[in-house]
Amino acid sequence: MKRCPECRRDYYDDTLLYCLDDGNALVDGTVTNEPVTAILWDEDKTKPLKTGLVHDGDGKGKLPGSGIFSRNRLRWFAAFGALLAIALTAFLIGRGWGRSSTETAVTRRVSIPISIPLALGRFCPLGIGRTAIALSPDGSLLVYAGEKDGASRLMARQMDSFEDRPIPGTERAYAPFFSPDGRSIAFFANNELKRLSLDGGQPVTLCEARNAHGGAWGSDGTIVFADAEGGKLVRIPASGGQPTPALRREGLATSIWGFGSPEILPDGDTVIATFWDSPNPDKYKIGAFSLRSGAARILIDGGMNPRYLPTGHLVYSRSATLIAAPFDARQGKITGPEATLVENVRSEEWGSVQYALANDGTLVYVSGGPAWIGRPVWVDRNGTKTPLTAPHRSYKNLSLSPDGQRLAIEISEASQDIYIYEFARGVLTRFTNKGDNGYPRWTPDGTAVTFSRYTASGIDIVSKSVDSGSEKVLFSGEVGDMQSWSPDGNDLLFMQVSQETGLDLWSKAGSHPPSPWLVTPFREMEAEFSPDGRYVVYVSDESGQYEVYVRPASDGAGKWAVSTAGGEEPLWSKDGRELFYRDGQKWMAVEVSTSPQFKAGSPRKLFEGPYLNVRGVSHDVAADGRFLLLEENFKQPSTMQINVVFNWSDEVKRRAVSGGK
Repeated sequence: MKRCPECRRDYYDDTLLYCLDDGNALVDGTVTNEPVTAILWDEDKTKPLKTGLVHDGDGKGKLPGSGIFSRNRLRWFAAFGALLAIALTAFLIGRGWGRSSTETAVTRRVSIPISIPLALGRFCPLGIGRTAIALSPDGSLLVYAGEKDGASRLMARQMDSFEDRPIPGTERAYAPFFSPDGRSIAFFANNELKRLSLDGGQPVTLCEARNAHGGAWGSDGTIVFADAEGGKLVRIPASGGQPTPALRREGLATSIWGFGSPEILPDGDTVIATFWDSPNPDKYKIGAFSLRSGAARILIDGGMNPRYLPTGHLVYSRSATLIAAPFDARQGKITGPEATLVENVRSEEWGSVQYALANDGTLVYVSGGPAWIGRPVWVDRNGTKTPLTAPHRSYKNLSLSPDGQRLAIEISEASQDIYIYEFARGVLTRFTNKGDNGYPRWTPDGTAVTFSRYTASGIDIVSKSVDSGSEKVLFSGEVGDMQSWSPDGNDLLFMQVSQETGLDLWSKAGSHPPSPWLVTPFREMEAEFSPDGRYVVYVSDESGQYEVYVRPASDGAGKWAVSTAGGEEPLWSKDGRELFYRDGQKWMAVEVSTSPQFKAGSPRKLFEGPYLNVRGVSHDVAADGRFLLLEENFKQPSTMQINVVFNWSDEVKRRAVSGGK
């Protein structure tokens, strides 16, 4: 007997050399000769009960529904149960798993291997991870973004099969999500939203999508996604078109600066999503809004990545833990206390969580921790790392003092504050203790730190003396953030958020009121004055992706492109002869001159590494050319398995009861 290694079809005619379906060379053996290892986990998830080899039991050498995109339900647990029945019966009864046929089905946990590593943060735009796994509504098909040859691609694994296969045309894909009937998959790639029929064909581009943070596909053919790096929630028909706003911001707090991980509820009108209103994902909110009216409301303070279970529960994450609460979808409100269910679930820097649910109650997830917990490290131009003695915490924006002796760094935990780290003593000291504060920048003389203080009405730009602790409010404005001081300490640049134009750059010169410096329909941010004060480097997405540009500081007229294939978080060298920026997880350098006119050379890579990309600027450069970066605490090795919990909804119903019963 022979078999095809690709389509897994068996042939009883040993004279055949090639598969009649796909033309691949046949090999000796049968599909039933290929055992697959499965691991059954104890209910407390601390240890495996048994590892066994699972075979198909039909004796014909063909797995049921072994086509790549078949919709047959999972049945291989029957074979697995038969294999292990004698060895496990006593133990399972002792664990309370032995139930009559009239009782609720058993919840079982399995770790399934995948053929290529999961494509996490470094394969997503800007190096910020998105959810890499998706489960079809009926739970029959798993799709994940995997890494091969330095790029991501979508892989499909039928849940009643033991292999996964690439989905053609999905190179560089991330954040996949299913159509309601499970016959199509949508995903983001190359700043576009695409859809692909799983019955065959090529991907179809639906619209432009810039650094999107998740999408959802409703039963009426509406797709909602978080566009513009999560800056807005938009909608389009599943057939494609121009995105239009899906949510009205009226009534929402001005502190809400972005959105992610939307899901459309069964009524086809209500959308739940993560509402970003803090640099710390644990302090995000879960909100809901109507597609008909656009009106939004907050459901939960402190949560991210919400998903709905047909059992009447809202599932979400906090501190890398899956939580469920009873939820009345018709009234749109929580009806009982939350219950903690699964701990140590991989969670990315901006709140995307590596889990997915099916309507039949199946859960798939990736083990790990919160990616936003890290610590500062020195990295030289060759990529050699030297850790600091600072503890692991939720660090955000950072800024080196002009003399290089101290570091001002934002920490967002129970409160959002600025801390000062002294390199000589290795001491971290809280610097602010009033309100929420972020985006620290040293004054040019090093005597004070200027930062944004977030208020109910917008922001105060505050400068606080390092020695005396006295504070001065320089001005108040709408939502935005501190950016940079001019070298003479007379002018400052700050970023402001506009409903019409997105992120813009404004300036304040001396005692004059703030005025627009660069306002366009695109997003401009991350600005810094050159050491001689003549130019400003900044980031814009006017080309369709983030790139680094330079303009004259005086009037903003004229423009030079610095990066060539994407870039953000630009910084000048202290002598003004180089510009540095990050491109995902690569650190780039460009030789420049500013006299008599600005001129830039070609970008070159200095080093590459899995360093955190937090909101704002997540690195700085010292006078000796070393970089100060943020290293993740929960370092994620190559992920080669995905955890599956069958009938997880039964556990949710037992532990998250409406009204606390």
